[in-house]
Amino acid sequence: MHRCAKTEGHVLALDGGGSSVKASVVALADGRVVALSRTPYRVSNPAPERAEFDPESWWSAIADSARTALAAAPGARVNAVVCTGMRIPFVLVDDAGAEVRPGILNHDRRGAELLDAVRTAAGPGLYERTGHWAAPEFGIGKLAWLARHEPSRLEQARHILQFHDWLVFRLSGAIVSEPSSAAMSGALDLASGGWASDLLAALGVDPRLFPPLVRAGTEVGGVRPEVASAIGLAPGTPVLAGGGDTHMSCIGIGHAEPGDITVVAGSSTPVMLASADPPFDPVEEPVVSPHIFPGTWAAETNAGATGIRFTWLLGLAHELGAAAMSYDDLTRLAAAGPAGARGLFAVAGTPFWGEEAWASTPAGALLGLTPSHTVADVARALLEGSAIAVAAQIARLERTCRGAAGRVRVTGGASRSPFWCQLLADVSARPIEVAAVDEPSSTAAALVVLGDARALPQPGLTAYEPSARASEELEPVRAGYERRYAALAGMTA
Repeated sequence: MHRCAKTEGHVLALDGGGSSVKASVVALADGRVVALSRTPYRVSNPAPERAEFDPESWWSAIADSARTALAAAPGARVNAVVCTGMRIPFVLVDDAGAEVRPGILNHDRRGAELLDAVRTAAGPGLYERTGHWAAPEFGIGKLAWLARHEPSRLEQARHILQFHDWLVFRLSGAIVSEPSSAAMSGALDLASGGWASDLLAALGVDPRLFPPLVRAGTEVGGVRPEVASAIGLAPGTPVLAGGGDTHMSCIGIGHAEPGDITVVAGSSTPVMLASADPPFDPVEEPVVSPHIFPGTWAAETNAGATGIRFTWLLGLAHELGAAAMSYDDLTRLAAAGPAGARGLFAVAGTPFWGEEAWASTPAGALLGLTPSHTVADVARALLEGSAIAVAAQIARLERTCRGAAGRVRVTGGASRSPFWCQLLADVSARPIEVAAVDEPSSTAAALVVLGDARALPQPGLTAYEPSARASEELEPVRAGYERRYAALAGMTA
């Protein structure tokens, strides 16, 4: 395996999310996206707290998206393919390369019943060893569940592939894994840089099922002829290891130097700190993983279901007859209302973090709702709540790096809302930057091919400076949100 020497032409970037895949054709000269296609796919929920996907139907959607993007860029000379995607999901593959069961997704919680077994097998140093505490969402509890309830499936399997790894495998046949993507399995030993083999074996999972680890940018194989024919690429086009979705977004907006804090404000909102050393913190408990390029680590928290709540409100408005209403319309309504949404509280994200907090996340709720409240008030409460939750995670990571953080940079859907960005600056009382990069994971794919996070010019930035007056006005709103959220979490625990 070696790094692809191609530094001209274009890269095909595949980014698999939780509800759709994005395929982009990206110019290596400047990181410009010359063609883009999104294709939705379906999630299956076969039982409460189960979330799975059908690998064949998802691969069909991924191939369709790649074919559409390539067809929209007929003059592009694609000389590499790079994959990224959501972390945690995994697939079992047999000797013939066939998937032996549906893939298991990140929000699947079947592993909850075996978390004590994970803790016992790991001993007291689970967090310090893997960078992750025990949680149902992480992969290792789900693997323990398979060993307990579906041992025949594990016996059929020849490989356990994280979602990124499965994309690489379907493209090229290569069996590899990449650390930034694989870390949320909870099965990496960060000190040794390999899999935690003894922990896996103690849980009944054969460590030999896990692929060799390679760094992002490593050429691992070429596009298989049948895949190349189906999507419109030259057979043997180099396939390079990519990385985890949040990590890739950080480098895509030029924000992965030690001390940088990046907010990826989408359906959920991960918040990531880049660090020169593994940033373990037993008090703040950020999850820890290798970053995309050697010599940098990542500490991460998450503000939870932020964008999901706002999407729910828009969908509700459409059901009630406001079919023409858009995200921008909802944001304008919210911006016109008073701070505090006239006393309305909406669960819009978590201001807390850690093993205990994650185990007691409350469901969505509206408190204080009266007949006098309007859609504008609900929109305002949701946007304020998400900004408060994100600000709390930023402050947590600043404590983790002992105050050595630089400016905070935001990307993702919410970064397109000047009102929300200013709200975040005001509630956090710190400057916020928004990078002029529409598709950061696509730009990151070009950087992975080039092998250097600094290979492209820094993006243009829009700065949002906090207003002292607005910060003071929002302080009681922030305190009230955290108090009510904690009360609801106490009812859930």
